[in-house]
Amino acid sequence: MTAAARHQLDVMTRQALKPSLRRMISGGFIVAIICASAGLDAMGQQKSITLPDDNPMAQLKAGRNMEVTRNNCIACHSTDYIVRQPGSDAKRWEAEVVKMIALYGAPISQADTKAIVDYLATSYGPEPNPTPAVKPALDKKNKKP
Repeated sequence: MTAAARHQLDVMTRQALKPSLRRMISGGFIVAIICASAGLDAMGQQKSITLPDDNPMAQLKAGRNMEVTRNNCIACHSTDYIVRQPGSDAKRWEAEVVKMIALYGAPISQADTKAIVDYLATSYGPEPNPTPAVKPALDKKNKKP
């Protein structure tokens, strides 16, 4: 066999293998995607993870729309970010929820936005003003209380 014939045979062999190699690679890739989306490992066993409970200090207060709030908010952050905020009125909480949607892309519907704002303003509203403390009388001699 001449060198030219050998070269032509080699080129033809590579061309014949290319489609089957592509099919094998794409087939393996498709199987891997299916297993990953089904939550299966290479051995076909179901895989799952269990997340720890929220920090006990970060439990949301019970109230109407608490579950709607929790389900929407924990998709992006822990409940710590809610309970550690200073108490605010509905207008301020609405601004926070709108910010989460506009800036961070939170997928919250208009109905859920209203429910979340209602819950936050009710459960985490402004703190009542504390009663002003009575100042002690000054000791006229030492000018100290």
